[in-house]
Amino acid sequence: MSRRKPLTAAALSLSTCLLALELAPRALELPGLTMRDLDPIGHELSKANIEPHPYLAYANRPHYKSREGAKRQVSHNALGFRGPEIRQPKPEGTFRIVCLGGSSTYGHGPSSDQTTWPARLQTRLRASRPGRDIEVINAGCRGYSTFESLGNYTFRVSDLDPDLVVIYHTVNDMRCALYLGVQRDNTHWRSVWRDLPRSPLEASYTYLIWRRYLTDHFERIGDIGNFVIVDFQENLAASSEGERPPAYQIKGDTELGYRNFHRNLQALNALAKSDGARIAFGTQAVLKQRTASEEDQVLAFEQMTAIVRKVAADSGGLLVDVQAGVAAEQSRRQADGEPSLFIKSPDVVEVHLTDDGADVVARLFADALLTAGL
Repeated sequence: MSRRKPLTAAALSLSTCLLALELAPRALELPGLTMRDLDPIGHELSKANIEPHPYLAYANRPHYKSREGAKRQVSHNALGFRGPEIRQPKPEGTFRIVCLGGSSTYGHGPSSDQTTWPARLQTRLRASRPGRDIEVINAGCRGYSTFESLGNYTFRVSDLDPDLVVIYHTVNDMRCALYLGVQRDNTHWRSVWRDLPRSPLEASYTYLIWRRYLTDHFERIGDIGNFVIVDFQENLAASSEGERPPAYQIKGDTELGYRNFHRNLQALNALAKSDGARIAFGTQAVLKQRTASEEDQVLAFEQMTAIVRKVAADSGGLLVDVQAGVAAEQSRRQADGEPSLFIKSPDVVEVHLTDDGADVVARLFADALLTAGL
């Protein structure tokens, strides 16, 4: 009997601790024990502004709205495009512009829907042509390359009856071109949306705490930003351990990546023209933070920019040299001690803009379009 008492007391104490572990996080917001802490991937997916799409890997989530007080205020319409609802069918007399691109078009850096460059473009054009009904639709999505924009245009933009299509792509296609084992259909880069297995044990806070703090579960999964990139987490780990160069610096068949970009731009041009729309190409504004070990990214970005210029010239589309215009303004600001047009980032080629940067891009597009006779 004397032995049972300590064992019973220990079991009772353990049971009490486990019960407290289960009940306390349900009743109180305890630091390190919220669902945001214990299941960061699941929490992020449930709140994400993107969702799986059967043909595009993912797309903007319709009717998404960022939480009140968020640093960047974001809202999507019923189609998942950033900004207000789109009138369908297009009202007679409306001149509709659709902007295609990745996160720099969608607006990763700007503080609101109204301060992205497509929204600022609409504001500027309407001010310059007050007698015209001009509408600019932001069809950008973070992480999109021209591969996704081809599908995005075909399935989601063409039916909007655009009069002008603006293409603003480079950096994401550059990353596709520099990734391992380049393929013509981009399957070396773009993966299908991962369906994370869920365990019945996730109903237990004890299990969630053990998984979060005593295993490498979330390190193996990675973050949602790289959720649909082939083996990104494994390649990142290999580069950190010195087994291969960092991501986007691998000398594979880069020339095939360049040809893919050229082909996709030509295809977007052909699709827009088949719908009776005019087309404009913008060279992507970039802050090049060159280092000797990451030279490949800068050189590849320059090669991709040359391809944009060539396709615009060959197709007769309007070329807007956004890159040169933003670079000139950025240099002036640096000389005068004014804030950068780009957000702060360790990326070697930074393309994400501040509110001011987005407005400069909008001005460059607006001036070019108005000069061209809009």
